[in-house]
Amino acid sequence: MASLGSAARHDPASSIAPAQAGSWSFKRIRMVTSQDFLMAYTLIAEYIQHPERAQCVEEFVVDTRCLPFPRLNKPPILTAAATFDERTHDMIIQLAEELGLPRDTSNDILRALELKKDELNRKVVDKPEPPAKRARFGFRPELGGIPNYNSAVTVLLIALCPNITTLRFHQIDIETPLGQFLVLNNYGQLPKPFLLKLKHVQHHPVTGFLEDSRFYAYLRTLDDFRYVHRLPAVQSFSLEGFEDYQPDETEFPRKTSGITKITISHSDMSGEMIGSIMLIPKKLREFSLSTYGLMNTDGGTSVIDRRTIATCLREHRDCLKLLDLDAVVSGSHAYHDSDEECFHSSEKDEESSDTQAVIGTREWCLQQDKKDCSQGRLWADEPANSREYPPRGIGSLNEFTALTHLSIRIGLLLGYNDTGVSLARNQTSTTHKLIDLLPPNLEFLCFYGYRKGERPEVDEQVQELRYNRVERFPNLSEIQGVDEHIPGVPGSFRGDNIREEDLWVRPREGFDWLEVSTPSTSPAHDSGKTAT
Repeated sequence: MASLGSAARHDPASSIAPAQAGSWSFKRIRMVTSQDFLMAYTLIAEYIQHPERAQCVEEFVVDTRCLPFPRLNKPPILTAAATFDERTHDMIIQLAEELGLPRDTSNDILRALELKKDELNRKVVDKPEPPAKRARFGFRPELGGIPNYNSAVTVLLIALCPNITTLRFHQIDIETPLGQFLVLNNYGQLPKPFLLKLKHVQHHPVTGFLEDSRFYAYLRTLDDFRYVHRLPAVQSFSLEGFEDYQPDETEFPRKTSGITKITISHSDMSGEMIGSIMLIPKKLREFSLSTYGLMNTDGGTSVIDRRTIATCLREHRDCLKLLDLDAVVSGSHAYHDSDEECFHSSEKDEESSDTQAVIGTREWCLQQDKKDCSQGRLWADEPANSREYPPRGIGSLNEFTALTHLSIRIGLLLGYNDTGVSLARNQTSTTHKLIDLLPPNLEFLCFYGYRKGERPEVDEQVQELRYNRVERFPNLSEIQGVDEHIPGVPGSFRGDNIREEDLWVRPREGFDWLEVSTPSTSPAHDSGKTAT
């Protein structure tokens, strides 16, 4: 196996023209690879001295694990000062101290900066680790062995860039300096607020050198929302390629965020987790969900109860404008009996001190959100038992008067499995007519999973819809998935036996450094797709 360094050296897309070397104006900053973190201190020093250059940054990509990512392009070459500048370092220290973080968190950042100073002055930092403890394959969790360095420099860069509108991240531990900074900033606990212009949040993993891209990433908690959901400008949150294998907690007070758009794509998450996410926004205007596309670690699949999805959707029936639902649902499952039974309270005494600290942070966040939450129960999986649901269906959408754009598996409306697997076992609803289940103000309609001629009873209902389209849906200008079969969202449709060649491939667009003066089509900085 080649190390990250050797892979990057042989990457033809990694080279930067000499005339472009040394540029400091970036539209997108990436803190993912070891080389990114190597240049982070230099970039912080430059932004401290020239704040106007930090104002160019609009996109920020971060994964502080610092895994080897051979397919990502190298960062631009920045010309740094030949010697360490004490005055600039003092300004960086002052910035860290003025963030207003708790003492322990602040000390972690200051300690990392002082060790970096020693490193820059070519002093001995610590004894080197014995060979048995050294990371393999070029994987260095913290740069140069400096604890919390990756997290610390990411905090400082975010603090220096006031115009970030898009944040793309993965694997931020809530107890690291970065996690604490984001949580406290989100809940308004810092003297000066940051990320005030953040609009779009993307939890999109990029597969590292030591990871298998065929499998889902893990989503164990809803901490990712605790980093951003209260920020004033935030509009959208998307998750890509996750399964919630043995989640630590899924509780989140409902309707506590200004987020209006949520996208969950190529996922294998439980209805409980999905439902909790759906209820976080005060007014959800756009919701997209697609399931499957990758492989599970244990070979199983999560359970999505149709009533959970239906109940959570109905909470937004007066404001939801776009719904894209390519999900396979099933029957009911066990529900939580009480809001008070959270965080596996019966096991708390056996948790480690680190785990207790994480639980303490989550409970503090929970109490802060509860102050603004007047919606009663917290759990998402509260089925509306008084409503009638067809088998495998989510019920009628005719109450969704704001809904104008609908893409949905036809089986979710008529109550049958339309994936092409074991069709004989599932019968369509005989009491629900398709034309009566649709929202009244539709402008666009797309059916996933409909195969003309396969089920006469479904064909009859589709023909009724087409015949009465003008009368019942005067605003409906386009219908897709009727004459042609649309299996589902690309990369998500599957049967009982998924072939490896049919697996969804995680996109790599938007991961490279992007200079302000460089067109987005430049292969040296952001080709849209990174080198393979």
